[in-house]
Order: sequence, then C-alpha cells, then structure tokens
Amino acid sequence: MKKRENVNIKQLLRKNIQKLEPYQVLSEVPAIKLDANENNWLAGCFQERLTEKIKSIPLHQYPDTNCWELRQKLAVANEIKEENVLTGVGSDQIIAWLVQAFIGPEDKVITMSPTFGMYGINTRMAGGKLIEIPLDEELQFQPEIFLKSILEEKPKLVFITNPNNPTGGVIEDHLLNKLLEEIPEDVVIVVDEAYYEFYGKTLANRIAEYQNLIVLRTLSKAYGLAGARVGYALASQVMIDAVSHVKPPYHMSSLDQAAGLVCLDMVSEVKESLVNTVKWRQYLETFFFQLNQQGKDTTLKVFPSYTNFILLKTVHAEGLIEKLKKNEISVRGYGKEGILANSLRVTIGTEAENRKLQQVIEAYYG
Repeated sequence: MKKRENVNIKQLLRKNIQKLEPYQVLSEVPAIKLDANENNWLAGCFQERLTEKIKSIPLHQYPDTNCWELRQKLAVANEIKEENVLTGVGSDQIIAWLVQAFIGPEDKVITMSPTFGMYGINTRMAGGKLIEIPLDEELQFQPEIFLKSILEEKPKLVFITNPNNPTGGVIEDHLLNKLLEEIPEDVVIVVDEAYYEFYGKTLANRIAEYQNLIVLRTLSKAYGLAGARVGYALASQVMIDAVSHVKPPYHMSSLDQAAGLVCLDMVSEVKESLVNTVKWRQYLETFFFQLNQQGKDTTLKVFPSYTNFILLKTVHAEGLIEKLKKNEISVRGYGKEGILANSLRVTIGTEAENRKLQQVIEAYYG
C-alpha cells in the first residue's frame, strides 16, 4: 500500500477561520477561582433540588425543543409574554445565532472595544467585517463616535454591552435611549445585559416599541448557573421568529432546562447572594483605592463597576497575578499591550475568598 503523506489539516480550513484565535479560558482550577465572573456565593446551592428534579426526567427522550416550561418561567420573571423569550445554551449560543441569521461575507458588525470577545469571533467566523469603536482613556463609552460610525458604516448588526465586560462600566440611560431613537430601523440592535441583576437597569421594557431590539441575559452570572449553560433573549415576536430560523431542534438538553427551572425557583437565595456580592465589591473597591491613597501603589487605578467584578490597572499587574497564582488564587490578566495593558479583572468571591485575596495582596505590597 502506498504510504500517504501527512496532510496539513489547517490548510483545509476556510481562510477566515485560519486567522481566528480561539477564545482562551483558564485550564487550571485553583483553590480560589476569581477569573470568570462566576457567583461563588451560590456554589452547591442548587444540587439537592436539582438531583430530585432529575429523577423525573425521561432521559431516553429528546428534550422539549421549544423549552416551554423554562420560557414560561422566564416570561413571568420578566413580566412579558413567553413568545417574547428565546432560550439558548448560554447567551453565547444566541450571539452565534444572531450572527448566523443576519451576517454574511463582508456584512458589517459594530461593537465597542474592549468588550466580550464572542461578538468578534462569531463575526469573523461568518466572514463579516467587525468594526470596533474604542472606549476612551477612562474606559467610558463614546456615544457620539459610536452613533456616527453606525450612520456612516451602515452595519446590519450592533452589539452594545451594558454593563460592559471586562470594564464593569455602564452607559447612562439617556444615552442608550438616544441610540435606540437614532439607529436606523434596518439595523439589529443587540444589548447584552449579562450583568443586569447587579445593575438593575434594562432596555427589556422597550422591545415592544423597537422590533429591531434584542436583549440578552444569562443565568451564568447572578444566578450561579455557569455550569449548566442557560441563556435567554427578550425581543419582539417578529425578532424571535427571525432568529429561530437558525435555531436547531433540541438545542437545550433536558438537564440544562431542569437546572434553569430549579434556579429560577430559588429567588431568595439569589437575591441574598446579590446583596453580598455588591457589599463585598464596595469593600474591595475601597481596599484597592486605599492602596493608592496610602502610597503603596500610586499607579493603581480602580475602574467603577456595576457588576460582580472589578477591573484594576497597575504597573504591578503581572507581579500581582503571579503572587495570587502562587497562593492558589486565579484572576484574569490582559497582558502588556493594548488598552487593557497592565490590567487585571477580579471576580468578587465569598467572604472567605475575598479576605484571602486581600491578605495575599497586602503581603505583596508589604
């Protein structure tokens, strides 16, 4: 038999896929994980009830393809009709559907920068053209430049993240409403509200007025359900029907749907965790601010946050990350280049985790 030569499989990829950098996540699981904006206050909270619910699931059958019970519960929680709710395997899947549904080769997508990386990854996978509008030096949204770009570039899809990840900042209500009013009707406006519960303000109440608006939410952050992958969108029925053209059958497993239902029934536990998270975010913000004021790190900048994390910028970023790693604490670093150079993002953990974080950082500065 003739020996076959090794084939360069990567050369068989589509040209736009060859250029993609995969989304990077931490492979290690340290003792204290503060790098992915998970809700550690709810660790283990749902297991007992979920175990009971799983016993009644017919796992030999395909899941409910329409996620009716989950959509009904989400509709009640958001005080809208179930036909205005679309569920996905995390909001990531809905982002992918939006790009698949509306973006073809050379179609334009506009978003802010820095922001959640999956908007860009999905756009490039589709062969679309990504236009990133940078935040200012204080990592604040620039509404005039953003709107000007939309009117000039005529994108098909716009992603706005509020509150924003990884900065933690928000766009003021009057600015968001102005964007809604002035962005043309033939542009799909996606407002990603993954951290809505920590902020409390939403554009979901405008979906009946703007058929081109779709609001994204997730149970991965405030609800502590990152391991089950449950996201959802709120939009007009016209928008939901349009996006559903690319939704595959049985897209969400029975286990994920069950986890979402259990989670949504535990409102009091979730609310308590939100109170604790905000309290400790404020505590750590004060702690970091004092490091600067006391002269221990005059380069340390603390960016305002309306989420469950804090973004810091300091010449000591690399050293802090290494010190924390040696003490089994992971945070998110952003390297030495770009607008986030010398920055690190710290998720708000439990009281014990936050105190350990503080202890290690104090030891670093001596």
